[in-house]
Amino acid sequence: MKTPFALFISLSALLSASAQEPTDFRTEQVFLAPRSLSCAPGDSLFVDGMVTCMAADRLEPYSRYLYLELIGDNDSVYVRQKLSCADGGRFSTAVLTEPDMPKGVYYLRGYTRFMRNFDTRAFALQPVAVGIDIPAADYTVDDDVDCRFSVFGGTLRQGQPQRLTAVLSNYAGQPLAFRQLFLTDNKGDTVSSAMTSRAGYAFFDFVPAKGRSYSVRFSDEGISKSFKAPEVTPSTVSIKAAASGNRIIFELSDAAAKVKDRRLYVHDRNNGISEVISPAASGNITLPNAPKGPVTLFLTDGALQTRAETSILPRSRRDASVTTDGPLQAGKTIDFKISGIDTTDCRVFARIVPDNALWNSQADQQLVYASDFTSALPFPGVDTDPDSRQADIASWLENARFTRFRLRDAVLNDSTVYEYYPEFNMEISGTVFDDMNNLHPMKQGRIVAFNNTTNAVSDSTLTDGRFRLAVDDFAEGDAFFLQSLQGKKNDPVARGIILDDESFPAAVIDRRRLITRGRYADDISTSIGESSGTVHDLPDVTVKARVIQKSEVPTKAHYEVKMKTRETIERRGYLTLRDIINDMPMLKIVKLQDSEFTPNGTIDKGLDFEVIRSSRGISVHGGGNGVALVIDGVKIDIENYGLWFDWPAFDIESVEQVSIGESLMYAKSLDGAVIVKTRKWEPGKPIQSKGTIVRPMGLSNIALASNEKPIVPTKEGDYRLMVDIIGFDGVTSLSRPFTVSGSAK
Repeated sequence: MKTPFALFISLSALLSASAQEPTDFRTEQVFLAPRSLSCAPGDSLFVDGMVTCMAADRLEPYSRYLYLELIGDNDSVYVRQKLSCADGGRFSTAVLTEPDMPKGVYYLRGYTRFMRNFDTRAFALQPVAVGIDIPAADYTVDDDVDCRFSVFGGTLRQGQPQRLTAVLSNYAGQPLAFRQLFLTDNKGDTVSSAMTSRAGYAFFDFVPAKGRSYSVRFSDEGISKSFKAPEVTPSTVSIKAAASGNRIIFELSDAAAKVKDRRLYVHDRNNGISEVISPAASGNITLPNAPKGPVTLFLTDGALQTRAETSILPRSRRDASVTTDGPLQAGKTIDFKISGIDTTDCRVFARIVPDNALWNSQADQQLVYASDFTSALPFPGVDTDPDSRQADIASWLENARFTRFRLRDAVLNDSTVYEYYPEFNMEISGTVFDDMNNLHPMKQGRIVAFNNTTNAVSDSTLTDGRFRLAVDDFAEGDAFFLQSLQGKKNDPVARGIILDDESFPAAVIDRRRLITRGRYADDISTSIGESSGTVHDLPDVTVKARVIQKSEVPTKAHYEVKMKTRETIERRGYLTLRDIINDMPMLKIVKLQDSEFTPNGTIDKGLDFEVIRSSRGISVHGGGNGVALVIDGVKIDIENYGLWFDWPAFDIESVEQVSIGESLMYAKSLDGAVIVKTRKWEPGKPIQSKGTIVRPMGLSNIALASNEKPIVPTKEGDYRLMVDIIGFDGVTSLSRPFTVSGSAK
């Protein structure tokens, strides 16, 4: 059920006489700035970042909390943290990896609950390397050189002046800068030539001729290749536009003949969504406020199906730069100065990364572009000069597609109505039942929550058994004692309490967005998809594929990696609990050897126990008995494991593998635990307490000091100081390369 959010009110200013009142359609964005892009399994990834609204009248987010995930192969969530961003949106934390995690490429993903109203592609993503080297740019030219094209509508329109964008890259997806490219036709004639920019972008301005086809030819370092450009078509619907200040000039191509009952919409973050009434073939639009970022125009038919769109950057110039003061000393903090921009009331982030790291990204890319758009073209890198990078970004943008929301949904639905509220406080919600067998809700009464760690108390009145308790911030692992009360004297009563199962957005990662090609390192196991690079404007179709999955999943059902749900058990046809456990990652049922431990810690020959082993082995802390087995909340004695391993799978509701930290809470085990829930469990003993102890998801208590002055690395090599300034005037991203030698200068 969707609920109105009162903060979001339609803007009162009119565009012009030819435009409707704008519709505000706000969201939040997350910036992730890892201090390092790699770590060893079992080590920590230190991450700084910010949640921001980036709207016309505010910088700070609406939400007080965000979720940070570490996603691995097969879209499996290995780590999920809840963090506070109440400090003006800023946060700093450490993401703990496990020693037995598979080596490879992982993705940090950040989002707020409020952001779940929009497409998950708007969530912040940052690739990181666990147990492998960061893929480095080597700019090698070989037979795997690739060229991607983009043009309005995906095709070249015959007889019309237009620009063909070509992006040249090597096997690793790194741009090949300052390389000569030639545009030739099918008769072998050279039509035009262009030099690639630092980001590998080249532009060909020409008029495609009827009956001709075109290719781009590359020849360098003994490698010669030809790449076929998009097809030439008679005509296609398209939009051309330019922006200056708060004025947008537009021109529609072939819309009159091919788009019935056409409608034109314009969107930017400062002004929201507006419709241009009865748009002519060309004209201009005056916005209430000058856009601070990209502007997108949508041309639709009468049914609000998008027929063409384009996004543009308003003309602007910032002569901002970052410089360092004095010599750089290895192991010392780096002092830097920002010129050309007023940083008052801004959030400034600074970090040092390897200069040739493949995944270097900055705030402008994450907050302004990747949060709202997707493109077949790689985003221009951070090592380009400001002027050429601005031109490259403009080309990337005008060939991108807007993905944060569907225009039709935004126009037809009330934009002040959202399914997910911003998270202003932490809460515990659920249902109290008089009869657990028949699930009859407790009609009247109250419920009290007592934090066993902080001693904080919260209470609420029940409504048809339902409750929502606002509680003070609490840490991950904190336990709450819930007690239902009834009668005039609020007497404690023994009642069944079931918490609402938290759900999270599906972790379906479009790996083409951040990693363009897969030949980085021999031991990277992640499968990387590739794209042809041509942007095509397709009609609406229904696609049945995992990549478009948007459904929510239960709290611990992390995509069949560490949990087997009832649906998975039935689908995979497991016969016994033994089959399920042996199919869990890093777990195996083995016979206890005579030379190994026994339940009492002594060697007892002749015993024939089966135990659950993790690939990490026995705990380095000592005293471990292997992975604990917990059935319906009861820790099973190790000598009885074998009785349960052959328990029929049809009688099992779920099997979950939990980490060391969680197993200490469940089973006081130093080696992890397997938590089994049966389908028809009846407790053997009556519950003595009239209340229930629960452990909802709390805040990660791993807080770090900010990284405002990063430390110069002690290892020799080429590095880059990256500085991001986030303020009311927008986002400015700067960088400066430097070298650390033996004496660090």
